[in-house]
Amino acid sequence: MIEKLSAAKFLQTAFATIALVSGMQVAVSTEARAQAAIFEVVHPDVEQGEIEIEILNGVGLGGVDDGDERSVHEFAIGYGLTDIWKFTAAVELANPESENAEVEAFEFENLVLLPFFGGGHGHGGKESDGNHSEFTLGFYTALEVPREGGIDAGGIAFGPVFEAEVGSLKWVGNLLVEVPFEEGDPGLAYASQIVLPLNESVGIGVENFGEFEGAFGDAGDQEHYAGPALYFETELPNGHVIEPRAAVLFGLNDNSSDAVFSFNLEYKIGKE
Repeated sequence: MIEKLSAAKFLQTAFATIALVSGMQVAVSTEARAQAAIFEVVHPDVEQGEIEIEILNGVGLGGVDDGDERSVHEFAIGYGLTDIWKFTAAVELANPESENAEVEAFEFENLVLLPFFGGGHGHGGKESDGNHSEFTLGFYTALEVPREGGIDAGGIAFGPVFEAEVGSLKWVGNLLVEVPFEEGDPGLAYASQIVLPLNESVGIGVENFGEFEGAFGDAGDQEHYAGPALYFETELPNGHVIEPRAAVLFGLNDNSSDAVFSFNLEYKIGKE
């Protein structure tokens, strides 16, 4: 059972998140170039009748060239249609340097848990009994429709998402094939997250993300990121659950941005 925290406790977690951002920004040179991006690890987490509201944010740390995105934001709402199927609709906004913010794309996502591999469960910082193991596997698809060019300029991504829990340690991974509708070879994208709960409400972890353009044809550009993350999970007095996450992700190769601050907020409304 998630620990119910007071408003004061929730504010403490919020200030802890701000402190993480401030500390990490000091470590990034002001001369760094860092175009923003959104980072999310998809969890195989489904509950029938539950509504999930997500706000995903990516902010480049360091200077950003004119026209490049200094921040990117995504607003999504998902619904558990059954105990194994969740549908999510999202809109992505880009905020280019020296330009006005604009809607960039729409996304339509489906997550289906595969039978015989357990059910979804929370992923904040929930305390484990320290001696059990659990594995959940799902199949994820996402259709992206850019605002400019429509569906013909979009694409689809699909692949497995899993969550493995051994004792208190949790590992979540995604491996997706990305297929553009226009010319171009399919690519590969991956995301991974390892979480160690500190108590029932707070966890620490490491995340890494990457993308291989044209992985099934002429190999193209690659981008790879990794960095530390903090996770919070709080049950509000009304029974709803709020899950902030903050991470600083550093580019690992020349094609990647130098550093991006990623802050996601998930608000869950149960069916009861």
